[in-house]
Amino acid sequence: MEAQVLTVVRDQVGAIALGTVFMFVGVMACAIAAIRGRGAVRILVWFGLLSLMWGMRIMASVPAAFSVLPRSLWASRPAVIAILSYVTVLPALLFFLELSRGSLRRLLQMMFVADLVVCLAGMYSVLFTGSPYRCIPFSNVLVIALVLIVATVIWIPSLSERFGFPRHWVSQLGLAGTGLAALYTNLGGFLHLPEHRFLEPVAFAVFVFTLGYVLIERIVSDGRRLLSIESELAIARDLQSST
Repeated sequence: MEAQVLTVVRDQVGAIALGTVFMFVGVMACAIAAIRGRGAVRILVWFGLLSLMWGMRIMASVPAAFSVLPRSLWASRPAVIAILSYVTVLPALLFFLELSRGSLRRLLQMMFVADLVVCLAGMYSVLFTGSPYRCIPFSNVLVIALVLIVATVIWIPSLSERFGFPRHWVSQLGLAGTGLAALYTNLGGFLHLPEHRFLEPVAFAVFVFTLGYVLIERIVSDGRRLLSIESELAIARDLQSST
């Protein structure tokens, strides 16, 4: 009995630590976006919100973490988890929207609108019906579609160049691993696959690391481009002054 209690406590401590890390990363990304004030702000915000929401979802799933809140809120824990399960997909879609262009961007915009409808319907089911996860299969379908689309674009050079996605071995391996885990997790409800509790948080940790790498690469690339433009403008001003 004592060993079981220690196991439960150890599992909760690990989840709390992981949720805290995700929330810290999310808050820091949003804070950096606020400090920068321009350039790559939106993509930083979407990355921050994605990490923050997932961290909150993990913390809400841990009874020990939720118990620090007022007792009057304890009964709302299932509703909080359900709502966060719906809305977490939105910042992920917005993040990839910032990286895309052309027909892929239009496709992701349509997926965002569809997911927004699913979120609204899901929150209605959480707040006013007895079936909070009634709409979650539709959200899972959108997640599966997003994973397949992004993985395909990342792995095919011609598509990456056409749609503006950054292509690097880190993003390829990270998104491939995360994609397989996401497919397994989201297909599990349809195919009744065995559930592995560690798979989802580990996969999301890899996902956050991969998106962070892509984000840093994007910001550095934009910074270099801006410096190049400013240098060219300075040379042009010098030539104009000499003339």
